[in-house]
Amino acid sequence: MLVLKELEDPRLKDISPVITIGNFDGVHLGHQKVVSQTISLAKARETNSLVMTFAPHTRTLLNSKHPPTLLNTPSQKIELIEKMGVDFLLMVDFTDEFSHTTPEEFVSSFLVDKLRIRGVCLSSKFRFGHQGKGDVQLLKRLGEVHGFEVVKVEKVYIGNRPVDSTRIRGLIREGRVEGASLLLGREYFVDGRVTRGERRGVSLGYPTANIQPENELLPGFGVYITRCFLRGDPLPSITSLGVRPTFGENTPILETHILGFSQEIYGESIRLYFHKKLRDEKRFPHPDSLREQIRRDVGATTEYFKKSKLQPQP
Repeated sequence: MLVLKELEDPRLKDISPVITIGNFDGVHLGHQKVVSQTISLAKARETNSLVMTFAPHTRTLLNSKHPPTLLNTPSQKIELIEKMGVDFLLMVDFTDEFSHTTPEEFVSSFLVDKLRIRGVCLSSKFRFGHQGKGDVQLLKRLGEVHGFEVVKVEKVYIGNRPVDSTRIRGLIREGRVEGASLLLGREYFVDGRVTRGERRGVSLGYPTANIQPENELLPGFGVYITRCFLRGDPLPSITSLGVRPTFGENTPILETHILGFSQEIYGESIRLYFHKKLRDEKRFPHPDSLREQIRRDVGATTEYFKKSKLQPQP
């Protein structure tokens, strides 16, 4: 997949793609359906597929007092879209000036003049142009004028509710990572870098890696069964997110204990896939009580991975 960051990029002049447009935060099952249909239509029309997305997220600018806490970093979003087999990804700089483009100007200036699209696949709730005045019906009418095809892709429903990024954010905040996984089509993951901590895990007999996360959104406080990708290898792990109340601390810390692993990994990149919440964070009366609980957590995690027989792939 070729990633482009300018609508004026000369490489766009020769492709006349079938496109889809959106923020695609999370690249969840609904997004995947739209992107898959875009790829299929592009193949049917013997042309390239292109995903047009925005940086920053459009609501970050349009609703600056209450911007969304994003599910993915930009690099994660690119990675997830690339895995679907898209030919081009166009990352458009969403500025105040761009946000004031009328729907008609957006179509004529960008989709027709600059991209010369042959078709566009969009979710039924898609809105575009200044104040979101453009919708799929308007786009279909403009497509008839300018000669491009418009395909409306129906929403994906799970549990009688549509899959969307807001719903997934809520599940993750509540620690309901299994529910979020159903809507994402994969486990929610967080990237980060291992930093030095106070080595409390070592004193308890269960060393942990303190992680400085890159993601904005983290699950609610608690202890989770996770799968850790480190140096390209999948490793079972237990991850805690909280303030370590047993030790009287109040700064949130993300840390993971990798089962059967004892190497020094300070400064290294790490990815955590969240599988299941084991328990809420709690204050123990004594470190020995915490040590016993961690022992039970390790046992539960070991049993989980034995039963799940997960294929170790990122």
